[in-house]
Amino acid sequence: FEIYDKLGIPCNEETFSYWKKYDIDYWVDWENGLVKIPEWASSQHMRIDYLRTYRFISFFKNFDISYEEAVKMNRLYSTLLSKNVVPIDGALDLVENLSGKYELIISTNGDKDAAFAKLKAVDLYPHFSKIIASGECGYSKPMPGFYHYTISRMKNRDRHKMLIIGDSLKTDVLGGVINGIDTCWFNPLKKENTLGIEPTYEVHYL
Repeated sequence: FEIYDKLGIPCNEETFSYWKKYDIDYWVDWENGLVKIPEWASSQHMRIDYLRTYRFISFFKNFDISYEEAVKMNRLYSTLLSKNVVPIDGALDLVENLSGKYELIISTNGDKDAAFAKLKAVDLYPHFSKIIASGECGYSKPMPGFYHYTISRMKNRDRHKMLIIGDSLKTDVLGGVINGIDTCWFNPLKKENTLGIEPTYEVHYL
């Protein structure tokens, strides 16, 4: 809503729902190789910055947004993501119980700073040893390159002793399936699995 305000564009819940769907579809297109990165974005950091920025240029294409304006939008969006964070019921107790026994790592296709701010806001950050984000390795889940990089940063590198816990079949669970790691699909809304991507486990609450 704040981004729309800066552009002077009216925004309502329907518009916001359209953005959420667009954002999901955009990253799916990236995972499927449909978003092309220009040659001038030569480093991993530049490529990830371009990916995050171009989605605003594409979404607001009717308003002739410059690349510089889109960069500012992306920074504002990443900052706002850490506000009004509400922890899932049982999350803190679960993580506190696991952190003394297992190596806990956050892996995300999102912005690393935003992930850090979210975890810190709900007192979860001290229980995780690392945050691995797509921006630092140049790959996104479920790409194998993302997992090669993540495992290289872990103390335990035995895939048979790992478990990926996530709410997305297309990224978290598929990433585990592709890369030979057990998965736990967190499915609190009890959605029907129609994708043919089978998790090792499925839970509806923590």
